[in-house]
Amino acid sequence: MSAKLSLRLTEIIRLCGTGKTVADIGCDHAFVCIKLIEENAFEKAIAMDIRSGPLAAAGANIRGAGLEDHIETRLSDGLEELKPGEADTILIAGMGGDLIMRIIGCGMDRLAGINRLVLGPQSHVPEVRAFLHENGFRITDESFIRDDGKYYSLLCACRGKAEEYTETELAFGKYNLVRRDKTMEEWLSARTVKLKSIIGGLKNNPTKQASERMQELAVERALTEAALRQIRSE
Repeated sequence: MSAKLSLRLTEIIRLCGTGKTVADIGCDHAFVCIKLIEENAFEKAIAMDIRSGPLAAAGANIRGAGLEDHIETRLSDGLEELKPGEADTILIAGMGGDLIMRIIGCGMDRLAGINRLVLGPQSHVPEVRAFLHENGFRITDESFIRDDGKYYSLLCACRGKAEEYTETELAFGKYNLVRRDKTMEEWLSARTVKLKSIIGGLKNNPTKQASERMQELAVERALTEAALRQIRSE
């Protein structure tokens, strides 16, 4: 494949590991599927998207790579067109965490045989972690990366009983904190400064709405500072 993959896509490929069949939900250009097959990480891939335009582009890329016998494209709303037991790994990235949870929640009957979920939620990340734990998946790896000026959380979860997580670990990821991830530290440091500034500005606003917002941000600031202390601890 001639296209150079971004750091985000490269890290997603790492988290996918190896298996027999991977289903990429919201596949867009199908570059991840192509790379996983080219690297012999999986025998087969199913590239799925709700939009016909991106799916057509994915098909063209797959044909260009000569991988039509290994990668199938399907028009699908979430997991709707995935048969139970058909894949062992599911990839869902590049969308909001609320949508990811809805897709998984609506497709629970399609998860038979699924051993691994690789998720890239662009919002509601703590809620996604809690959702996984509540639905029989244990987070086994994760990454927090900066790619093209944006920060991304990437999660890998396998079937199994979840570990106990503190509120701070749910918010920012146990693996990120234990590893003292430098990118996470960079983001936490900048976020702490920003929260302090926003809270300072709200103190001069006497409205009830401002007071409630200030309380919400104070909770976030406490968690952020706790995470930063954990990463920087000796």
